[in-house]
Amino acid sequence: MMVSKKKKQALREESRFSPTYLQCFDLSYRVRVGAERVLRDINVTFEPDKATAVVGPSSSNASLFLHVVLGRCSGLRTGDVLVNGAARSVVELGKLVALMPRDATLFSELTVKQSIYYAAMLRSPSTFNKLARFARADVVIERFGLARVQHQRIGDDKNPGLSTGQRKRVLASIECLSLRPIFFASEPTDGLDSAGAKAVVDACVVASTMQGQTVVVTLQQPSSALLGAFHRVLLLAPGGAVVFHGPPDTLWGYLSQWTTPSSSLSSNVADFALEVLWKEEPGSSWEERWLASDERAKALCRQERVIATLMDEDAKPRKKGMIATTITTENKVFKPLSGWARYRMLLLRSTHVWIANNSLGLLSYKVFVAASLLTSLGVIAVSRSPSRFKDVARFYAIVTFYVAITPATLATPSELKVVKAELGGGAYSFKPYWLAKVTLLLLHAVLLALLSMGMFYVVFGKNVTSVRSLEGFAALVLHFATSTMMGTCIGAVVPIAVGMQLVAFLVVVGLITTTGRPPRASFESRTQQYPDVASSWVLEVIEDIRRRRGRDALAAAWLSSTDNSERNGNDDSFFFGLSFALQVAQLVGTHYGAEKRSDLVEITTHDLSFWHASTASEPGNAALRSLSVTFNVATTNVLVGPSGSGATTLLSVLGGSAAGTLQGSVRVNGTPVDQRRLRLVASFTPQDARLVSDLTVHELLSYRAWLQCPRHWSPAQRAARVVEVMEMLPGVDEVGTCRVGSLDHATIAPSLRRLVSLGMDMFADRPVVLVDSPTLGLDAGEALAVLEVIVASSRAERRTLVCSLCQPSGAMMRRFDRLVAMARGRVAYSGSPDLLPAFFERCGTPFPLKEDTGAGAVDYATHILDATDYSSDMWANKWELFLRIDSHTSKQQLPSTNLCALEEARFSSFEKLTATGPEQYAFLTVHVLDLFVRSAEFGAVLCSCVAATILTGIAFDDHTTAARSLRFGSVLASLIPTFSVFGVAITATVTCRQVATRELCGGVCSLGALWLAFSTVITIIAISLALLTTLLWWSMLDLPLDLWRVCWTALSSGLCAASCAMLVAIIGVCSSTELAAAQATVLVWALVVLESVLIVLDKPRSHLGWIVYAVPSTYSSSNVLFCSFKSRLKNSRKRVLEDDDLLLRSFTLRQNAAILCCFLVAAATLGYACAQRAFNTRCREETKPAA
Repeated sequence: MMVSKKKKQALREESRFSPTYLQCFDLSYRVRVGAERVLRDINVTFEPDKATAVVGPSSSNASLFLHVVLGRCSGLRTGDVLVNGAARSVVELGKLVALMPRDATLFSELTVKQSIYYAAMLRSPSTFNKLARFARADVVIERFGLARVQHQRIGDDKNPGLSTGQRKRVLASIECLSLRPIFFASEPTDGLDSAGAKAVVDACVVASTMQGQTVVVTLQQPSSALLGAFHRVLLLAPGGAVVFHGPPDTLWGYLSQWTTPSSSLSSNVADFALEVLWKEEPGSSWEERWLASDERAKALCRQERVIATLMDEDAKPRKKGMIATTITTENKVFKPLSGWARYRMLLLRSTHVWIANNSLGLLSYKVFVAASLLTSLGVIAVSRSPSRFKDVARFYAIVTFYVAITPATLATPSELKVVKAELGGGAYSFKPYWLAKVTLLLLHAVLLALLSMGMFYVVFGKNVTSVRSLEGFAALVLHFATSTMMGTCIGAVVPIAVGMQLVAFLVVVGLITTTGRPPRASFESRTQQYPDVASSWVLEVIEDIRRRRGRDALAAAWLSSTDNSERNGNDDSFFFGLSFALQVAQLVGTHYGAEKRSDLVEITTHDLSFWHASTASEPGNAALRSLSVTFNVATTNVLVGPSGSGATTLLSVLGGSAAGTLQGSVRVNGTPVDQRRLRLVASFTPQDARLVSDLTVHELLSYRAWLQCPRHWSPAQRAARVVEVMEMLPGVDEVGTCRVGSLDHATIAPSLRRLVSLGMDMFADRPVVLVDSPTLGLDAGEALAVLEVIVASSRAERRTLVCSLCQPSGAMMRRFDRLVAMARGRVAYSGSPDLLPAFFERCGTPFPLKEDTGAGAVDYATHILDATDYSSDMWANKWELFLRIDSHTSKQQLPSTNLCALEEARFSSFEKLTATGPEQYAFLTVHVLDLFVRSAEFGAVLCSCVAATILTGIAFDDHTTAARSLRFGSVLASLIPTFSVFGVAITATVTCRQVATRELCGGVCSLGALWLAFSTVITIIAISLALLTTLLWWSMLDLPLDLWRVCWTALSSGLCAASCAMLVAIIGVCSSTELAAAQATVLVWALVVLESVLIVLDKPRSHLGWIVYAVPSTYSSSNVLFCSFKSRLKNSRKRVLEDDDLLLRSFTLRQNAAILCCFLVAAATLGYACAQRAFNTRCREETKPAA
């Protein structure tokens, strides 16, 4: 939708706010009572029509300042925060402030235009009609430069869509749609290129000048251009004290009174300020200088004028509730949307996300249909006895309960991240969101009920016109609605690990109460039975349908038609880290110290094109397009470009960790190599710091040292290397004993997480070092220190360094030998940073900032490269033309003559430097087991297993000698560890992924060692839970404590649980997300429970008896029944275990155990094969024919 200039001007005029002043008096903050202050005595006034930049080192807590002002921190805040001279509560202040958080929390399923349109519909006032809201959205899309990607999905880390910088722009545009007189932005330029950062800052400044907003923005590494765009600068020193507040053009003169800038920072006043403050300690002289300066007196005069203006305004009559309840402008009062309007829009968006998410809507219905098919197997397998059909109906109620509750439990946490950010920004209240969520769940329940009724009437051969059918439909709707609401509540209040274990416990309770009531009771349904009141009604309706069913021919035909259908697994891998390097054969090691250094390597790309796995292999969707560039030996190279230029993609391709379609070639010393061999010569440090949250910093680095240091090193040498690396990184040695923590619950600063991530790759001595945005989230001082470490180590050891930077300063650019400017997957310039202005002048574009060949040149380059849709191709074509003219050669660049090609033997030698396969397996097994014991998953699994065991022990305390009751007890005792390990197999993959992502991506360890270690850990956990369950059962049921029988029972149950867990892992390998894997796990769970039902009922029909012997729980239940109850029944007068009993007539104890071991080995082997196949499908290379 195109927006005319008149419409834009009308929108700007009608959204002009009344003057709103925000004042802070003696504002201080402590994390807890008795702790030191992290913000100290801040006195500042933020004026309307003015944009203020809050700048300071990481230790100044500048980003924390905004949250303290809003009152959203749990610590102790002292001082006053006033709006127009009046104190406001946290709720009232939240209605006046629009906050843009640092982290981009968006729905990955929506496109850019859809996300912004939904935001415009939710955040616009009620006086705006639909066309006006869409017009505001179009204005914002154009202002932030998102028109080119407006129809592209946002995506996430697993399914890339937009780049990090583009997501930041989307988030900033959404917050700009909020008509609030005060606008806060927490580091909006973090991760953006220079042009993108300038666009975001200009949009904020335009909002303050044209709409009269009070804008406050925190910045980490501002350039002179960014800082000069603001009207005021608030400079904070370490410790959170104010050292300057005034216009940015006076900051240089103020700082020059006390110190002289270094030559490398002479062009950037922001770098100058952060450099002098970065070296200062809390309580330094800069605070005293500010209090005694003339600039401080001028700031006090401005504050006094504001107070006088507000006092004059108080004397004038104002509308009631002008600030507390509504937002006023110079033209009208803006009232928010009504609750009904927000409810409708939230319902529309929730439905859209549900349908667009491949792991939610369509997949949930597919799984439901498959589970219903399994139920029909049970209907066909049993005889026509009414009691047995009741048992199958109860089985169906429990299976559908699990099918409905699983996606709701796992999808809620990720949705709440977006909702919490929107609620914190005041986009809407919680009531309309929850009402829309409940409505969507009810619609989902209605659809599931329709599917259930349709399939059951097809199976039983009856029409759907009777009154009883309407009662059954209502019962099913109530059943599914209860299940989904329960899952939503569980996912909202507990972590995923605890939620999965709680669901498993609820399922065990349901099996006890609906299928096997305590002894001496028949299998009859009652209204008090679990999982909800509707379950009994469902059972009665299904029983009524069964009584009136016709012939079985239609059901048999319907069942046979499903045998030929094949389930095509997703090519993406559930183990996110395993998908990158599943074919690495051996651990690549390092040399260190006086040992032989790596070979000198020159890396070249020739006509390289690349498509991500989530995009089609079409020229318009390529992330890299016919890219040819050479990185010479022992040089330091920096990649720059606008957002979406392909710098991160190029690094991932050079590091051998790219997932997608590759054309062209990557050459090492002139030899074309594949992705596997690239991992042998290059170490890649990704942009996002994926770290194991349960380890301390020292343990994390020690873990990497054990994997990458040479095999003949002693523990003392490895420990010395760890200490040396920690000392090289500023501030890391001080937090060596602190846990790393996750991104949501961080225990160390984001800057320290970045440094730890860099330190993990410093143990490898690869000839090529690839680093993606190492300065992201760091202030200027920390960024320079980190770059000094990376560049100095690369030059000292003659490595080829390739690094990408978002907003490099002049001091950063002077650290590198070569600059590569990229635009939309092509190279627009490659050469010395000092020659970049000469290239533009040669192309007929005079360079305006000749005095600065560093940051100014890069800022100008990124701006003109992204000016129009055709700018990137134009400048890339010019560069290739001048390259041909200068070199008089073809586009292909040959390697240096003093380098020899790396032969096959040389690549093989890389694989034999360090740990062998058995050493990797032993270390990874101990490490992964230790991680799991430390994690929260272990406590959740242990508690749920113990609770389920105690409950079943109480239920069967006075067990009878009825054969069905004994069989059911044996099956349940065997399946409790299995249900618990199901949760382990899903949640433990998160820990496995944390360990595997960086290591497999960089070729640190092999897939075989990691997969075998994972299988071993799962087996150990399963057998341990089985032993615990057996001991509790033996003590509660007063069984004879025979060590031989206890061990056989625990071993059989443990092997069954481990086999089922490996089946779940196989499903995870073929699934794209955790949510999709958890839903597909329902099929394994339903199959196990169906087999258990058939065992309890005994004597299934002969043509379906193979189902019983195809599931491992049959053999474990047989051993449990034999070891637990058979000896006690020998003295019984009534013979209850017949010779043809299904569990006792087939195999002996040892035979059953051997079969269970075969199941486990086969599942582990199949899982490894599936992982290899997933890798081959996900990352494939194609050779592009020569022109």
